[in-house]
Amino acid sequence: MNFKKWDWCLVLELLQLLLLVIGVQGYPKQTKNVMTGSNVTLLPPRKHLGNYKRLTWLYTTKQKILEHENKTKYFNSTFKNRVKLDLESGALHIYEVWRRDSGVYYLRVYNEREEEWAINLTVWARSSGVTWIATWLVALAPIMLCSLLI
Repeated sequence: MNFKKWDWCLVLELLQLLLLVIGVQGYPKQTKNVMTGSNVTLLPPRKHLGNYKRLTWLYTTKQKILEHENKTKYFNSTFKNRVKLDLESGALHIYEVWRRDSGVYYLRVYNEREEEWAINLTVWARSSGVTWIATWLVALAPIMLCSLLI
């Protein structure tokens, strides 16, 4: 095939758009971004959870952080002594977050039926800006390549 320079730019832009769409589809609706060492509160999407029988916060789908059913039980995990449950709102407070705390958190509320919500937490390392420069370079690479081809 004989592509012109502009055609290659269009192909590169479409590929970048495709990667963006594929990457975004798997993310939960709620996203939080915080810096290492700070505190964060993960809020349920509804202000009032009602009278629930049991409430569970998980890190990924495999690691229970806490469960509340008449009383709050904190599980032995990396979150032990760094989390607190707000009984009124169902919010999870995490103190002094670490980079390894990044991931998807799940809130499961049990009434007559089970409801589940996911929140994506990204913990950024404090840096001198090198991370931001690298991110911008990756995002701008196709545009820079197109300008070189023209």
